[in-house]
Amino acid sequence: MTGKANRKFLSLEERETIERFLSEGLSVSAIAHIMKRPPSTIGFEVKKNSKDGVYTAAVAHVLTRARISKRAESASFPPSAVKLLEQGINSGWSIRKIADISGIAQFSVKKYIDLKKENQEKEMRNSLEMRIAALEQQIKILFEIIKEKHVKGS
Repeated sequence: MTGKANRKFLSLEERETIERFLSEGLSVSAIAHIMKRPPSTIGFEVKKNSKDGVYTAAVAHVLTRARISKRAESASFPPSAVKLLEQGINSGWSIRKIADISGIAQFSVKKYIDLKKENQEKEMRNSLEMRIAALEQQIKILFEIIKEKHVKGS
């Protein structure tokens, strides 16, 4: 297992490794040591991305991508501009009217609306991916139960 300490984000492969080690009962610090990552990175990953006390790599990956997308959208515009843009969008104003009232260029208003639409689509995709990951996890558990019953029944 080679560490990737120079990378800012964990890869899906690293998240799968964390999931496997957690299921084997390893501690966060042991996992961090093996993966050559700071214990705080692994601890934060597990804490931030566990759902109902269960860490699933696929779900964690989707949640992280969604958080990154949200930050990218809001980072493009200052909060005061976002407030004006949202007010205009929610009022059903045209791009031109929003631009005139807010003093923001029409191009920037359109860019914000496009980013917002893109992020809504990403959130829908991420939500579906999370549901699929949860179903895959449930199927995995059911197969284990069936396998156990089959072995006991033999």
